[in-house]
Amino acid sequence: MTKKEIKAFCKANDIRNYTIEDDLRITVDGNVCLDINDTELPVQFNEVNGNFDLINCLNLTSLKGSPINVFGNFFCSKMQLKSLEGAPDWVRYNFDCSGNQITSLEGMPDLFDGVFACVGNPITLASIFELSELSEKRVVRFIMDDFDFDIYKGCTFKDKYDFSDNWLEFNGIATVGSNFDYTIAKRKYTIEQIIN
Repeated sequence: MTKKEIKAFCKANDIRNYTIEDDLRITVDGNVCLDINDTELPVQFNEVNGNFDLINCLNLTSLKGSPINVFGNFFCSKMQLKSLEGAPDWVRYNFDCSGNQITSLEGMPDLFDGVFACVGNPITLASIFELSELSEKRVVRFIMDDFDFDIYKGCTFKDKYDFSDNWLEFNGIATVGSNFDYTIAKRKYTIEQIIN
């Protein structure tokens, strides 16, 4: 895209307080809420100092073009995503990619102080053992840390996930009431031995 086309895109999507960098990436001081029918983002974002919302982009199949850093929340639920390729490297708060067709957590962003929600995706426990070192490190933090479900009370997650006691159950990757031992998992025991 040219600078003129980028400016037209920003105007059409009510993106204000932005800077077009030399490499034509967009840095935005504020929130971005896109409503487009494309399968990919037509512009490249650099950083967004606010929320980045793709909820109305139902045809998106890729996160390519997403900001590298998001200083708010990142929402990309209920689209056609098959992977997290192109996802931000860092998100300040929550990242929600629920209700897509994602089969692996490869490419999961680093979250500073939020929750990674991937409810309703066909992700399996077995796929967690096939992650790169960086993605595995990010996923394990959510598996092993205490997870505060209270922040979701009254939100869209009003089913069994509200009362789960771990992140894997919350996202439907492990069954409710299961006991996941990541130490055993790293020794490559069978799924049945890891979950009881």
